[in-house]
Amino acid sequence: MKTLKKITRALPVIGILVAMFILSIPSMASATTFYSFTNTTHQYVDLTNPGVMADVDWFTLGILPSGYNASAVTSITLSMTGDSFVSGDNINVYLRFGGTGSSYILIDSFVPTTFTGPNGTFSKSWTLPPSPDYTDFASGMYLYMGYGCHFYTDASSIDIEIKSVPEPATMLLLGLGLMGLAGVRRKIQK
Repeated sequence: MKTLKKITRALPVIGILVAMFILSIPSMASATTFYSFTNTTHQYVDLTNPGVMADVDWFTLGILPSGYNASAVTSITLSMTGDSFVSGDNINVYLRFGGTGSSYILIDSFVPTTFTGPNGTFSKSWTLPPSPDYTDFASGMYLYMGYGCHFYTDASSIDIEIKSVPEPATMLLLGLGLMGLAGVRRKIQK
């Protein structure tokens, strides 16, 4: 009977502590947009030999901010839009990080099949596998998107999501909840 009374008295405290524990979990596991950049340069990509890297037109996607950690990346999304595509050619899409002569990745080679708008606008996006495939990315590095073909580029963009690092407040909330649950358990057992 005494144990039942103790449990009944402890229920509100247990409820609050469980709620604190549950509220602290989502922010620990979520992903957040870490970096996003769009280059809206409208420019004609006119390449005679799109299979050769020297002939690829590169568009700056900005510089990665400090604190970038490749191992925390959950997704990298590239997008492009263009118009006035020369039929019969493939558009080759590359991603490069670092300066001239640095590593690059062929993302895709495709022929636009869907055109919208008065100028024959086309668009495409890619979600790349997360790290460790792109561990060569480092904070302070410029990112570039390159095209090999004949068309007008309207925009190139990149979005990088990383795992959220738990905030100190979240960790404190979680710790208090766990300590409280342990304390209530010991009190009930006595």
